[in-house]
Amino acid sequence: MLDTVLEIGRALRDPDNREKGLIHHRYVERCPMGEDDDVLRLRIPVTEDFEIDLDGMKVIQDERLMEKLFYLKYKMSDASSMTKYVFGDIYFTQVKGDGKSPGYYRLPNPESGAAMFRKGSFDRGSEDASEIIAREQSLLSDDSDGKSTIAKFRSALESSVDSSLRTVDLLERLLKYQAGVRSLIDQGKTVGRQILQDKSLLRFETAKRTFGEVEAGRYSKSRFRGLLDEPEPEWDNVKQSEQAVEALANYASGNIFLHFDLAGEHWYEQESAMQAIDQQFVSKFAERFKKGGYEGAVLQKYLYKAMSSPESSLQIPNFDSGNQHRIRLFSEDELMNLFYAINMAKQAKFRSSDVKVVVLPRGEDMSADDVTRFMQSAKSLEEAEEQEEEFRADATNESGQHIDDLLDSILADATKDIVEFDLVFSEADSRGQDADLVELSGVSRSFLQRVRERIGRIRRSVEAEYRGAVGRELEDLTIYRAFRALLSGVGQDQPRYQRHLYRMLPKIYTETYYQDPLLLPSLVDQAEKEVRDGDFPKATFNRLNHYFRFLTRIQNTKPEGKHLMQITESRDYQLGRPLGVMARPLRWRIKSFEKNYIGNLRRRIATIDDLIEFKNEIEEMLVRQEVAQMTSVDEARQELAEHFDSMKENARLDKNRCALGFFESYFEPYGEDEDE
Repeated sequence: MLDTVLEIGRALRDPDNREKGLIHHRYVERCPMGEDDDVLRLRIPVTEDFEIDLDGMKVIQDERLMEKLFYLKYKMSDASSMTKYVFGDIYFTQVKGDGKSPGYYRLPNPESGAAMFRKGSFDRGSEDASEIIAREQSLLSDDSDGKSTIAKFRSALESSVDSSLRTVDLLERLLKYQAGVRSLIDQGKTVGRQILQDKSLLRFETAKRTFGEVEAGRYSKSRFRGLLDEPEPEWDNVKQSEQAVEALANYASGNIFLHFDLAGEHWYEQESAMQAIDQQFVSKFAERFKKGGYEGAVLQKYLYKAMSSPESSLQIPNFDSGNQHRIRLFSEDELMNLFYAINMAKQAKFRSSDVKVVVLPRGEDMSADDVTRFMQSAKSLEEAEEQEEEFRADATNESGQHIDDLLDSILADATKDIVEFDLVFSEADSRGQDADLVELSGVSRSFLQRVRERIGRIRRSVEAEYRGAVGRELEDLTIYRAFRALLSGVGQDQPRYQRHLYRMLPKIYTETYYQDPLLLPSLVDQAEKEVRDGDFPKATFNRLNHYFRFLTRIQNTKPEGKHLMQITESRDYQLGRPLGVMARPLRWRIKSFEKNYIGNLRRRIATIDDLIEFKNEIEEMLVRQEVAQMTSVDEARQELAEHFDSMKENARLDKNRCALGFFESYFEPYGEDEDE
């Protein structure tokens, strides 16, 4: 499994497809661009000489460019709250009132008790940036100018605007007063260096815009009272007060993204810079190791479930942390690959209720395009339709129906260079914590195609049987729908049924699904419950019975459907069928018959003696209702007597098989001599 994750990371790290893979990097995020994400996106030109042209700043309107906007979340652990900025584009979210940002940049907070938090993210990241710059410079060839891209970019941000301001200070002012910048842009004004130097103007415009938003919003009186100690202030009065303007400006909120156009390139297209950043991540999570013929790197922090850190490895009895290399020794490239693949390795290919299935593609020539298409599928409706049409044309399922949600998506989304898959079946809880139950490695594409074809053939056969028996289509027959319907559980048994589902799915996809002892009891459970509580028990039973037959027949037995035949040819099943026929006339003649008798069927047929007693009760009720001489009843009575005569002494009864025979005949259409 780990080798597959590393192979995925290698494909995603391909410099020629950086944009495709970057979205999966553990510490890189895409600029929000959904319908509900109101983000002010600004393009700031940076010349080849690394001069930041604030006067050339423009609002980004090109959606193709928006899709390529990413920012680096530089941190050395997920728990870190330092929020350091070292390089690249900036995404900042201003939250009402406190100026803090859930986006990945922080403004200076002079009032903080911690010295580091008094600085903005740019200054917080200076020490780390120096380390990365040293790494980048060591990567540069002799024919370069000898100075790293990151160093030149940060120098430009630190360049002085006047005696007290740097370029980065103007940009942080832009982040803080983004609402005012929006207003100026809406007024048709060009926002550049001169306006950014005018803090009073930016603060005033921000306050004015915030005043209008509060006034037009809900609870305006209470909000104004909290901000200005006045429930219905007039702007002409408010703007005269420095204190009121400051309060409104600090209450502003919004989202802003700064894209630095590096002479026509994105920050992540600077190859030496990206290599240096990846090396920095590796250095913070791993440690070089060379001892006794071993050479490489060992992890010092937890990164992925298949790997240990020294602390977690201590759970192994008598483990010596000095032997960490024996668990896994990595090359630097492998660890770099890992940062691109970790998130993808947790991404579900299919989710149904609490079942989560992660599918990881494998292939020696697999590219970033192959991986992203497989993990994300088609992105547009047109591409999705084209992909589905192409898949259906190649599929052996002549009807064009989907066979199984997971198998369909795996085979439809895999390109020709993806030849194998690793599958992880997990249970996802409400907190998002996954408990892996089964892992399957190296499952071939051709094998899954064969499984799919077999399931499709059996499915079509069961659908035809249902159509012939019921007279209508059995819609959406899939493995998941069948399991969910049969194993949804009754009362306190529900968790047990869910666990059973998790165990059976991997067996189906590896053709090791030989038997399933819970299917029949579950079917009878649901049938009895539907009789007690449901409005249409006959329709529900017929549907569930065909789900049961479908799942039983896809079991890998020889001959196919062996377990189903064993049930239907058994003596216990044969005892239940005539008893169901005898009970049919009572359905409509005795109001409480179904709920009192059929809704608790297995209690009444737990043993042979119970079965005989129940048969006698039915006969008494038939006599009282004057239907004991019906042809179908009389024939069923004789058939049942023959079965009893042929039984051995002290014979035991399988009540579930008997109940299935009963329900199948009980819910069959009536004959000509029977009336409802």
